[in-house]
Amino acid sequence: MHIPNPLSLDHQASPEGRRVIGLLVVAGFFLFFGFNSWSALFNNFAVEVLSLDAQQVGWIQSLREIPGLLGFVLAWIVMVMPEMRLTGLCVVLMGAGLLLTAGSRGFGELLLGTMVMSIGFHFFDSTNASLVLTYASKESAPRVLGMLGAIGAGTAVAGTLAIVALASPLGYRTLIYLLGGLTL
Repeated sequence: MHIPNPLSLDHQASPEGRRVIGLLVVAGFFLFFGFNSWSALFNNFAVEVLSLDAQQVGWIQSLREIPGLLGFVLAWIVMVMPEMRLTGLCVVLMGAGLLLTAGSRGFGELLLGTMVMSIGFHFFDSTNASLVLTYASKESAPRVLGMLGAIGAGTAVAGTLAIVALASPLGYRTLIYLLGGLTL
């Protein structure tokens, strides 16, 4: 199966635009790999390692959506920080959140790690799309966005396979540390 290069989808983009799209592909791969792997590991880690109950897990899962609802804050942040820098910061927040999650010993620490990770994930999603629409040509922007979405879906498969292969020998905590380091 031939997977097209997202950079080749936009021959009309400027060299800077192609560079930005390339950086988004790489950043998106690592961010979505970390997020999708976290999604697959979270419940088992929370229950089996931290001994949290269903109510605590439910609270964390509910509260982690708050950054997604606070997208309007992003408009203010973009006024004081360039979007490309903010996008990079989002990837760093995702990795840092994973590292905090791996080091957590209870509900509060797991909530903190999850919230940091969630801010990185939700804000990346918005800045990612905005940068594609800014730097890609009008004709190719939908294809580039679609390719970035496909990369996100592909990382879900890759993350799941990595978890299946590594969860038993490494354990959940070590695996989440590894994912956090990889995302950073």
